Amino acid sequence: EFRLREAKRVVAPGTRLTPREIVERIPSLETLVRMWGLRLVRSAGPDGWAKCRAYDREDRNPSASINLRTGYYVDFATSERWDLFGLGVVMGIYLTREDAMRDLAR
Repeated sequence: EFRLREAKRVVAPGTRLTPREIVERIPSLETLVRMWGLRLVRSAGPDGWAKCRAYDREDRNPSASINLRTGYYVDFATSERWDLFGLGVVMGIYLTREDAMRDLAR
């Protein structure tokens, strides 16, 4: 017999918030990622996606995008995909995803 498991509520360490709830509480994702050094080159469209330069290399043409509603980042040249917390880690802002979640939950 096949049974669906109940979905567990995944919460950020040290908080009672889910990753989605943390992102939704951030007043301006655009301001946050600009402070981190991400170079946006075009405003977000109706779907929330904004073109940006890759975080880890110089590129003449923007080869990445970030969704300013969800915090998801996509690098089209390398196929890397990160949520906001993983992006903070690979950019060197945080040591771990857990650190990012704890800090951004404040």
